Amino acid sequence: MQGSEADPFLQKLDAGGSLLKDVEQAFGPDCFQGRLEQLESRLQSMFGALPKDSRGSLSHSTARYALHRISASRHGWTINGLEPSVDNFNTSSLVNSGILRELLPAHIEGIFVNHIGEGGFSLQSLAILAATIDHLVRVDQQTILRKACELLDVPTLGSIGEKDMMKLIQLYMVSFLRANMIPPEKYDRYIKNALNTIHKEYPGWAETTMLLDDERETFAYNEKDRANPFKGRESSLQVALRVVEQVADHFPHHQSQPECLEIKEDILAYERGDTGRVRLIDFYRAGLNSRFFFTETKEYLRALGALDESDSVLGPKVIASNYVLAKSNCLAHAHLYSVCCINECEGLFGQFEQAIAAPEASPQQLSMLVANTSSSTVQAPRNLSQALLRRLDEIAIGPGGKVLLHSRLFAQWMHQAFPRECPYPHLVGTTTSLGPQAWAKQNGQSYSVGKKKTLKSHIESLELTEQANAEQLADIELDDHADLMWTSEEEHFVEPVRPLSARLWSLVGIFGRGSVLLALGASLLFAVFASPALSGGGGKETAVQQYFV
Repeated sequence: MQGSEADPFLQKLDAGGSLLKDVEQAFGPDCFQGRLEQLESRLQSMFGALPKDSRGSLSHSTARYALHRISASRHGWTINGLEPSVDNFNTSSLVNSGILRELLPAHIEGIFVNHIGEGGFSLQSLAILAATIDHLVRVDQQTILRKACELLDVPTLGSIGEKDMMKLIQLYMVSFLRANMIPPEKYDRYIKNALNTIHKEYPGWAETTMLLDDERETFAYNEKDRANPFKGRESSLQVALRVVEQVADHFPHHQSQPECLEIKEDILAYERGDTGRVRLIDFYRAGLNSRFFFTETKEYLRALGALDESDSVLGPKVIASNYVLAKSNCLAHAHLYSVCCINECEGLFGQFEQAIAAPEASPQQLSMLVANTSSSTVQAPRNLSQALLRRLDEIAIGPGGKVLLHSRLFAQWMHQAFPRECPYPHLVGTTTSLGPQAWAKQNGQSYSVGKKKTLKSHIESLELTEQANAEQLADIELDDHADLMWTSEEEHFVEPVRPLSARLWSLVGIFGRGSVLLALGASLLFAVFASPALSGGGGKETAVQQYFV
């Protein structure tokens, strides 16, 4: 027992309760309102399947991955600092690297640094950080609502009247939906007139107002047992805050996701085979018949990772799953997060994690699970093609021939198995996470080909090019299923990989500089002759990648 008390790691494990105590002391005892237990339950199966260290803890980069997924699956929230990027993909410290500085106040970040430090996350500490992020997002929602009070000159204390309260809630939603598109200096003037113009700017505004009315009625019904039966129902800023909290929880699933599925269906009406892809010209044609706007330029689609340019015959195709999940389709934006389309593939991964409860599985186990799993467009059970089964065998590694679940190669395989639900996994850093306006400003070019009238002209111009190539296309046998952009580059989503320079210098300390250069030269020569491209082996990491991981 004395040894245990002296062990700093065991002290960290025992710190879960004191971490919670310190966070609640900073925010208030009711800050999580029962959400902590829900989050811990929701994280449990994912936590069980993620790779852990010898003490059963998640690394900081793995914790970032888990937090991003839980926020996106619960609310459709893309939290600033948690989405994969070059800057945070393999972060060595989630709470001390600055990636959450925009989200976590310094004193809150300090609490996690003190309790977690450079060590790993237990299920409880991960759930506490998730609940903290959840709480801070709700504080941000309250800030937006109080700003609406100022603009309307509505009192923040006492009764404000039902009509004024609903106007506050509607203005909150307008700000939520359009704030990122309005320059800060024009924001106040825009918001004051927004309720008269929002229906022209956002096709789903009628459904949004219905959702707000429903949430108001639901709140009143749930509060009826506590209300005074001799008075009218309460209308105040405090009630508006509670309704907005409900709306934030339900909006992604009740409003945003149905719109995302509609976008997906409108595009897939022009699908080539079963590839989850449509030709670029058909993507624009879909925009003529949809209430949504499919007007992104080829350049912006390429930057988003939503363009497949591997077909030299039919030309570029839009990858429906990547397009739906792109920043251009995020429906609402707040200071700390955006509401984006929910990744249907994450739900499939969640099912596999629950069934496997480990970070890896055999090809046979995975093929059986996938063959018996349905998605919104794939009906199970089904027979997987020999090509798919062969690919799964190729990406298995190690003596036991296991497939790493949280890896780029398995995500790429899932894209082939569920091309309409699972996005193609581009290498981190090769695509942009910028929204349309930010990308256009950074690159000095428009992200859109124009409104529907201009879109027709753009389609006509593409049709002329198509007619010029008609004879050539007629003589070529087309294969829409050819490999779907398969490449052998691997990335691990949940395991930190030290920079190449750091790994080289660690060898310097052991062998000396001369030995390192000799070892590196020999490794590179070995890599050239042992690479999949020359040896015929596909799907594995190259020798260079294996050496430096």
